[in-house]
Amino acid sequence: MSDSRSAGAGEITLGSAKNSCAQIARVPDDVLHDIFYLAIASSCQIPGSFDEAGSYGGHAYRGSMLSVVLSHVCDYWRNLLLGSPQLWTFIHVVTYTKPIILREFLARSGAALLSVYFEGPDTYLVSTENLHENALLLASHSTRLAEFEGKNLREEDRELILSLFSSPISRLHSLSLHVQNSYAEAWTEVWAYPSGFANPQPRLREVSVVTLSIPWLRYSHLTSLILTYQIAPLLTELVWTLQHCPDLRTLVMTLHGNVSSGVPSLPAPSIINLPRLQELSLKWADDLDALLHIIACLSFPPSTEVELALHGAFETPLDLTHHSPSLRERVAEIRTAWLWIGDETGPITIALCTEDRSFVIEWHWIGEVITGLEHVGLGAIPLPSLEHLVLHDSRSWRSRDTHWALILRQTPLSVEVSVHLRGATDYIAHAFLSALRGTSGVDAPAGNVVCRTLVHFSFIARWDSPTEILKDMLTTFRLRAKRGARLSSLEIQRQAQ
Repeated sequence: MSDSRSAGAGEITLGSAKNSCAQIARVPDDVLHDIFYLAIASSCQIPGSFDEAGSYGGHAYRGSMLSVVLSHVCDYWRNLLLGSPQLWTFIHVVTYTKPIILREFLARSGAALLSVYFEGPDTYLVSTENLHENALLLASHSTRLAEFEGKNLREEDRELILSLFSSPISRLHSLSLHVQNSYAEAWTEVWAYPSGFANPQPRLREVSVVTLSIPWLRYSHLTSLILTYQIAPLLTELVWTLQHCPDLRTLVMTLHGNVSSGVPSLPAPSIINLPRLQELSLKWADDLDALLHIIACLSFPPSTEVELALHGAFETPLDLTHHSPSLRERVAEIRTAWLWIGDETGPITIALCTEDRSFVIEWHWIGEVITGLEHVGLGAIPLPSLEHLVLHDSRSWRSRDTHWALILRQTPLSVEVSVHLRGATDYIAHAFLSALRGTSGVDAPAGNVVCRTLVHFSFIARWDSPTEILKDMLTTFRLRAKRGARLSSLEIQRQAQ
């Protein structure tokens, strides 16, 4: 009996000796702790995926659930994890999360600040009973919330879940709400913050509210502000927020509502310096004047990624670089640009952008009438360093030859032009070729060749009458060649029906 016990003890000692020789055993505890912390924190930022080796209910192990997995590797890791409250503070709550598990995680996290990721179901077929009970548990720890992200929250669940957070959340650093809403509902519904979130948040630095309109709060000291489908606040409120957020790195807003109508005159723009701004996206559905006012106020670095969406008739000249010196500096070095034309998904749109889309400006018309083409695109954004322009037409734009002529005549003579008609109809192709021949009905000086620097033409479309299209191309490019405007390359391809 004693020999058997002695042999067993020897085996344990030998196993421990082997483990102590492993490379991972030489890692100091503080370094091992940091490795665990980074792994657990980053696991909350990745989308769920099904994996037989590491999935739980169809989701990859995330947050504190990953702490559970790591704690089962060996006794040494388990003791390290159980003795480190910070490693249990990343709490990912989904529909299948049992309240007993959440209660244990909250206990193991001690008094440390919490990062909570609260995710509703992808479909209405899944019960959300556990979500409601878990929300009640988290609400009792609201003073510890440092980060809160609510995702896929259905309307009936959202009201109940977030209403539980009525106590002040004074330590909140990051707030993100992504809810299930149709775009129409997002534009019309204004949802009030629960009082816990609506109270002054002195430590709040990041706000992201998507597909939900909320009452405007006087945000300050933010580094990131993302509000999509937001009912527009008064201009004075919006300007106040921007003035009190000098460290903004991300500013993304899609606003709805005309706040400048009925106002005799907008106040003179006061410069708001945002020296750290990395991403700027402003879309204002029905108040062009207010959008231009905000653009005129902002001062940002030339490296900032810019996306603007303008809505209107554009019947008068509008030089955006005149309104914004920062915008003028941003476009000064652009050498290759794309002018995209289309209406595949709704309003008629013209977009001027760089190939990597780090700079995008869109002009939207509502309805059938297209006016002011000479005042958009290069007519509104002069690009002094432009060397190559790519014209790209989508498959259903209602363009006429006169429209194309106005667009083509904006192209500087020093710029090489490539044209891509992707999926265009025969009507669009004939209209474009008519504009290239100078037979569009738009007056032009005698002997002037429209877009003389056109060097590449690519036509990839579904042709209803290929013979007629090819004849029109042959006539057009022969005529242009006689006038000294020769192509360098021509690509023709018929798409499958």
